[in-house]
Order: sequence, then structure tokens, then C-alpha cells
Amino acid sequence: EALYDWEHITGALAGETPWWEPGQGHGYHAVTFGWLVGEVVRRISGRSLGTYFREEIAEPLGADFHIGLPDEEHDRVAEMSAIPMDAPPGGEGLSLAMTFLRDPQGMTARAFMNPPSLAKGPNVPEWRRAEIPGANGHATARGIARIYGAVAMAGEGGTPHVIGRESVERCRQELSRGRDLVLQVETRFGHGFMLPQGRPGTDFGPSPGAFGHPGAGGSVGFADPENRLGFGYVMNRMGPHILLDPRAVALVDATYTGV
Repeated sequence: EALYDWEHITGALAGETPWWEPGQGHGYHAVTFGWLVGEVVRRISGRSLGTYFREEIAEPLGADFHIGLPDEEHDRVAEMSAIPMDAPPGGEGLSLAMTFLRDPQGMTARAFMNPPSLAKGPNVPEWRRAEIPGANGHATARGIARIYGAVAMAGEGGTPHVIGRESVERCRQELSRGRDLVLQVETRFGHGFMLPQGRPGTDFGPSPGAFGHPGAGGSVGFADPENRLGFGYVMNRMGPHILLDPRAVALVDATYTGV
């Protein structure tokens, strides 16, 4: 039950010793990033991250996006399932799977499977109602696109204000680049957002200034300020890819043929 206990998890994180000296490497925080940032939000605002997000972002934008899904909404959620594979995933997906198998107590395995209750998966009511900001947002593709679109517009053109233009520029300021010590691939991050990686099938469209984040199994959302565009893609059949899923890439490419 630790996974669903905010105080327990944030207390455990506060007592951790970093795995490397800050500035000497970088690694994907996976699930823990949401608790770390969420506790900062809670201490400043007095509200949980799910409540703050709902009251300050989702409701003002009319976005169908929840961090901590009310029980009365559970019947709207699609069951998640894995895409059957005739063979192990290739490339980056295979690399991550092999890392899990080679070292089940290592950094990569712990980042994704600690607490081990993550293995129960997302199709349980406890997961849906909990606030796990780094992993269990529940949204429609339109809801994701609406939020990222408001971010891309930065309050211009009569769109609702989420963040200002100066904050948008900070979002896409590069903070880390290179071998990701958790994901075991090359990654590039800004302030909380993933930036274009500069490899085929890993960028958020053709704009070098876009920023966003892929989700487990293939979902993705991003903002493209240059093209005044917000994009969202969700799925319930989970693929093995670490960064962008080919299904999402095809839709991103199709989107930009009309921009």
C-alpha cells in the first residue's frame, strides 16, 4: 500500500541519499518526479498536486484530465493491456528490458518497480483514485492537447493563461543531455519536460523548440510554441518503446502536414 500513501513515499524520498553527485550525471526519475514536485506544490500552496492541478489548470481550461480520478469517473477509463509481441522489442526497448533482467536490484529496476506494487498495474481502483503525479494522470487526448495548447499560446490570442512566455522559454532551456543512467539511452531534458532528442522517431514534430513528454506504453503530449500547437495522443494498448511510439510518431507527422 506504500504506493498509494503520499506521506510514506515523500518521507522515504526525503531520507534517500542521491545515487550520484548532483551535476555529475542525469537519470530519469520515472514515478518519483511527481512526488518530489508534488510535495513542493503541497508545501507552498497547502493543496495536493491533484487538487492544485484541477483547480488551477484543468477546470479553468475545461480539460478532461485528472490526477486522482474520482470514483464516479472510473467506468469511463479504458482497461490497459500490452500489445502481444512475437519477438522481444528491438533497439532501446530491448536495452531497457535486458537491464531489468541483468540487474533486478539495480538503479533501472528500482526506478520503475519500487514500490513493487507498481507491478499490480493500472487497472485497479486504488491506482485510479490515488494521486501519483509522475505516472497516473487520466486524460483524453483532447484534454492533453488543450493543456499543452494553452501552454504553447502562453495566454496570447485570448487563450486562458497557464504560464507566461518567459516561463515557456524556461521550460525548453536544456538542463541535461547525454547518457541517461536510468533509461540507458541518450536523453535531453529541460525544466520538467523532455526536449527533442535529435534522433529519428524521437522528436515532437519538426520544431526544435517543442517540449513535452511521452508516457508509458506510447502516449504523448507536447507544446509547440512556434506553430501555436498543442498535441495529445493516448492509447490503452501499451507498446514497449521507451521514447516515442511509432503510432504516435505517425500521428505527429500527419498533424504537421496541415500546419
